[in-house]
Formats: sequence, structure tokens, C-alpha cells
Amino acid sequence: MGAAAAMANLDILLGEDLIGNAARTGAYMQAALRERVAGLPLVGDVRGVGLVAGIQLMADRASRRPFDATQKVSQQVAARCLDDGLIVRAPGGARRRALAAALHHAGAGGSGGRRGREGDSRRR
Repeated sequence: MGAAAAMANLDILLGEDLIGNAARTGAYMQAALRERVAGLPLVGDVRGVGLVAGIQLMADRASRRPFDATQKVSQQVAARCLDDGLIVRAPGGARRRALAAALHHAGAGGSGGRRGREGDSRRR
């Protein structure tokens, strides 16, 4: 039974070109993320490879001063992202965004999620 499930997963992985899609979509997502997020006042750094990205949040970008942990900024951002349909982890001051290999350009570019309006959550 386990071997049959593994073979079915491999058939999907290869048949739907999920590895190639992850490479293509990851490159697109990294570029879109840097373009849309890197210049925001509270973002200290944007980094990542493929479909895994990190966004460093800073209280003061110029001095690179992080938020005080008691403010729970990362947790607030994670909760807001979840409200918008994006699952993230909030360890300390860094945001990590891990997306499924089946994600396509529409979702990676920020037009996915519940709101479906590009940049809407940045302005709030």
C-alpha cells in the first residue's frame, strides 16, 4: 500500500512537472517579492531561493534596529498573512514564506489570496 502511494506521488510529481514548475515559479516569486517588498520602510532584507523566502522586518531600516520582541510584530504579520490565505512562520524577527511546488505565477506574484488585489495589504 505504501509503495503504491509513493508511486502515485511520483507519477504526479513527474507528470505535472512540479519540479520544473517550482524552479520557474520560484524565480518569478523571488523577483516579484524583491520588487514589491524590498523598498518598504519596515523591511530590512529580502532573501531566498526558489519558493522559500525570508523577509526581515525592522523597526528602523536606516539603523537596522529590530522590533522589540514584546511587540510581537512577526506574529501579527503572520496572522494577517494567514487571513489573506498565505501560510508563513514567525520565528523572531524574520518572515519565512514557504509555498507548495504546485503554486503558479498568479499566486507567486501576489495576486492570489482572499483579497486578490495586488498590494492591498501593504497599504493598511
